[in-house]
Amino acid sequence: MISLPPLVFPLLLRYSYLSVFLSLAPALQAAVVFMEDYESLTAGELNGQSGTLGISGNWQSNEAITEVVSAPANLEVTLPTGEVISGGNQALQLTGNSNTAISASLSSPQSGTFFVSFLIQLQAGSIQTNDFATLWFGEGTHIGAPAIGIKAELGVGNTDLMGRISGNQEAYAPEQLVVGESYYLVAKVSKTGSSNTYNQVEFWVNPGSGDESTPEAVSTGSISFSEFQDIGIRSANLDSDDVVLIDNLSVATDWNDLFVPEPSSSMLLGLSLLGLFTYRRRLQ
Repeated sequence: MISLPPLVFPLLLRYSYLSVFLSLAPALQAAVVFMEDYESLTAGELNGQSGTLGISGNWQSNEAITEVVSAPANLEVTLPTGEVISGGNQALQLTGNSNTAISASLSSPQSGTFFVSFLIQLQAGSIQTNDFATLWFGEGTHIGAPAIGIKAELGVGNTDLMGRISGNQEAYAPEQLVVGESYYLVAKVSKTGSSNTYNQVEFWVNPGSGDESTPEAVSTGSISFSEFQDIGIRSANLDSDDVVLIDNLSVATDWNDLFVPEPSSSMLLGLSLLGLFTYRRRLQ
């Protein structure tokens, strides 16, 4: 066994702490302004519960059609670049129709380019024309607001997953919705050119972390929103046996914040050295 001088271990310990700090620095600088994964919420009615991150006040919900439930194991997506977006232990269940199935106000209004993402799964039921379940983001109302989600069988080739800057301006991704499969939906909402209001939604389904420059669909148009603070789920035309699961709602100002980073080599080395030092101390 190689024996190291006594002073080496404190130096290794310092290096391990530095490595961990440097590898975590990007995460500490993350610009996630809102996140709801339902993990810290109480199972059952969502209405009146406080949010996980970035909500002003509490969630409002239609108690007849929404509930926090145990998430199935298949509520997750493995992306092309290896990141796993998982629904964890709990998710939101949606079983009916409402313009504001759930809604909340963000702590910080957004007026620049922002990204939104969430997991969605049609857990049970059937896919029929104009089945509708979307995440919208606006100022007090879903009317005229950007949205992403399910608007079934109305895209080219009867595709189902879309992003839109406003009503009737849908742009569809090529993926077909399949009952029991999960999808990670991502959108970039921006003001292009000299516009003072939002005028573009770029849309992806199950993108890799390197796909920001290649959206699957782009919706453009003029709307009245120059900022947004409210977020919600709208559903329509769902049948009584349709069950939609939604999880990992996020709003961020940087694309990379929507993806789980792989541990860096420096972080792994730092943790290994820290473990080695702790083990040596226990032997003394």
